[in-house]
Amino acid sequence: MIGQVLDNVKQIFRLRRAACPCASAGAAALALPARRHAQPDKLAHPPPAPPPPAAAAGPADNDMPQALTIRDLITYRLQKAIVFTAKPSHAAYSERFGVTGVEWRLIGNLALDGPLSLQQLAREVDVQLAQASRAVTGLIARGLVRGDDDARDGRRVMLSLTREGRALFRKVFAHARKIDARLLSVLSEREQEALFEMLERLAEHGRSLMGDDLARP
Repeated sequence: MIGQVLDNVKQIFRLRRAACPCASAGAAALALPARRHAQPDKLAHPPPAPPPPAAAAGPADNDMPQALTIRDLITYRLQKAIVFTAKPSHAAYSERFGVTGVEWRLIGNLALDGPLSLQQLAREVDVQLAQASRAVTGLIARGLVRGDDDARDGRRVMLSLTREGRALFRKVFAHARKIDARLLSVLSEREQEALFEMLERLAEHGRSLMGDDLARP
């Protein structure tokens, strides 16, 4: 009798479990948190990131173009440019207007920035003081330059162009501009701007190195 009752109870439980799948779903739901909880453990120690690529090394000094012959030197190239540009134009100034290259540069700088002292003029034209003095003395004798006492320093003489000097400057400068245009016609406007900028940089750098021993390797 008791055995039959137990069998009936077991059968009732089996029927209820079959009629309500929520029990198995609940069991599965209870199992999910365990799996979800296990997922962060896998990410707790991610694989190390690959190292960043090494920065490209800049060009070494020995990668720069090296002079192979005397003709590759910058000083040789500049001197060659002077021979075929400045010297012919200075010869034209001397033949047509009776002024040397140094005298023309003195006159041009006085027209631009005068009055100037002899020391200032020599430094700007980049000639020795004695050479500048001789050239200025000749220009004064020809009535192209005059010297006046400096109002702020009576020991110093300030140089400026006379009326004749300014007239000569305008004539020479007009001719110089024509020569300049012919020489630069081989370069585009952008190339001319780049050339002028590089020449200025070279001149300033060379001036800054004049106190050093450039002959020293």
